[in-house]
Amino acid sequence: MAKLSDDELLRQLQAYEDDASRYVDLISSQRLSSLREYYREPYEGDDELDGWSTIVTSEVQDTVEWVLPELLDVFTSTDKAVEFEPRKAQDVQGAEQATDTCNYVFYQQNNGFLTLYTAFKDALMVQNCAVMWRTETEQVKDRQQVRGVPIEVLAMLVDQGYKIDESTSVYGPAQPLFNANLSLVRDKKVVKVEAFPPDQLLIKSDWNSPLLSKCPYVCRMLEVTLSDLRQMGFKDVTAQDLRTSERRESVAEEYREQQHGDFDDDDLGDESQTTGWLRIEFVLVDKDGDGIAERQIIYRLDEKILSREDCDDVQIATASPILNTHNWSGVSLAEIMSDLQRLKTDMTRSMVNAGLLAVNPRKVVLTDSQGSPYVDVDDLLDFRIGGVIRQKKENALSVEPSPFTGHQMLPILGYLDEMGQKRTGVSEQQQGLDPNALRPDRTASEVMMTANAAKQRIRLIARIFAEILLKPVFRGIFKL
Repeated sequence: MAKLSDDELLRQLQAYEDDASRYVDLISSQRLSSLREYYREPYEGDDELDGWSTIVTSEVQDTVEWVLPELLDVFTSTDKAVEFEPRKAQDVQGAEQATDTCNYVFYQQNNGFLTLYTAFKDALMVQNCAVMWRTETEQVKDRQQVRGVPIEVLAMLVDQGYKIDESTSVYGPAQPLFNANLSLVRDKKVVKVEAFPPDQLLIKSDWNSPLLSKCPYVCRMLEVTLSDLRQMGFKDVTAQDLRTSERRESVAEEYREQQHGDFDDDDLGDESQTTGWLRIEFVLVDKDGDGIAERQIIYRLDEKILSREDCDDVQIATASPILNTHNWSGVSLAEIMSDLQRLKTDMTRSMVNAGLLAVNPRKVVLTDSQGSPYVDVDDLLDFRIGGVIRQKKENALSVEPSPFTGHQMLPILGYLDEMGQKRTGVSEQQQGLDPNALRPDRTASEVMMTANAAKQRIRLIARIFAEILLKPVFRGIFKL
């Protein structure tokens, strides 16, 4: 078999990206809808309801925000996010060292709590979360001050790589001495762990598992500037290369543009801030023509491969709170609460509108043959309490009866709350003290059993995140 040429590899990568992008586009509308419902954005057509209630209830937001603390407590209640278990007696010391090192990387080199918070919240809101781990080289500047040293000591420090930032000479008893401020710039490798927006994650559309270690194609679309690429070591990239490496509009960008408008970096006049999309791709390719596909990590702009090298594993993990079997994408809590929020919004609006009509009912005005009212229209439009309405003819004004019917909707609202508790496991016991818990005929064991039963769904979500998301992350940190 012939070796895969760069042009053939580029076409294969673009075909993979197009396939994965089409699948992500299919679920983008649901993700955008979940975002809008979480932030209680108006529904379509709400701007036409002039004078009527446009309140949006908060079932999606409440569910996400009540589940999140319990999930985080499972993983952050101790100072160890992970613990490696030895298989043999001689592995005890190595397991302890691996535990200490990986926890240091996760909590000290990175903000581990923020990573977990972001990933879990993404999964609860928009179906999936995405976490990536990789090695990065940072430039660290060490500063040193020396006082009253001879020229030979300064020369020795310069030979060691130090740069003299500032120096002054002082007179010594036998020879000139120097005070100096020196700095040494050195490269430091760190393991970076970050949760990135899930709409930047591309996975082969027919991949049938949330575990990505054997997936033929996994890609992160990373928005970068020309300055970022230069710092990553890609010196031959131009601003034009970045401008032509655009991608489809993501869910997060579409939502951001709806709220704040778009920002064009071309207006800055600074080429170093030109933005584009870098593809970090983990792909199985037969690079040497032996008929066996090897894993490679490839950095690519749209039509330009920047680098390619062998790697051991896919350095990206994804998870969903509710798994779809034989599929990598799952279901979010926002999705299963979406219809209940819409129903409860409609019921709440009806109850509010009924109250508004009962307090301020519609008025019936008598008119002449030309349609002119026998009452003063300005008085009708004045809603001051106890205001006067002048009329030119007796019985020219009457009120259309509008009885308040909101109390009839209260049982429906309670039923919708019960449906939400059954779907998510978020119960009254978790949101505060259940007044029924104080009844004398209920025992402490009964109350505890009820609370534990309500938490089973949340415990299952925590177990899914542990097995599907955090195990691959910490195995990857350990390998790096």
